[in-house]
Amino acid sequence: DAEALVVCNVANVGYRKGQDVLVRAMAQLADDVPRLKCWIAGALEHEPATVETVREAITEHDLDGVIQLLGRRRDVADLLHAADVFVLSSRQEGFPITILEAMAAGRPVVATDVGGCAEAVVHGETGLIVPPEDPEALAEALASLLSDPDLAGRMGAAGRERVQREFTVDRMVEQHLALYEQALAKRRA
Repeated sequence: DAEALVVCNVANVGYRKGQDVLVRAMAQLADDVPRLKCWIAGALEHEPATVETVREAITEHDLDGVIQLLGRRRDVADLLHAADVFVLSSRQEGFPITILEAMAAGRPVVATDVGGCAEAVVHGETGLIVPPEDPEALAEALASLLSDPDLAGRMGAAGRERVQREFTVDRMVEQHLALYEQALAKRRA
């Protein structure tokens, strides 16, 4: 559906990734956002009980036509380019590479304030950071981007620029070399 408004989550389905929280947020949006779709792309086999909980929540909230569990995918870049907003509803994270992939695709990001999410996403500039375990805040952030394509476009463009400026291999090599130089300078002193 070319007219659909698509929220995309790329993460193996598991308790730490909080897709159950995302389902509750989507339930709050579904009546107010026509043509809403949510794609959850990621392995389904690691935590069968969590997958079952997510499926039950989808059915309980009558979201079978809204949320799709896509399973493991090889076309994540295509999914990101087709989506309107990227969301990561995690309870726990390290530094999520999927956020950088979404930003590189020019998509605004809504992520929870766990792990390195707020290090990657500049709140109000490249996306929105919300508290974990808060479906209302997640729904509100998603609604603000889905209802304002200009804002979403600006944040997506800013995210792409941030990735190109801060998260390239060359930039990481520069930062590592600078760190080594600092360590050596301290040793010499």
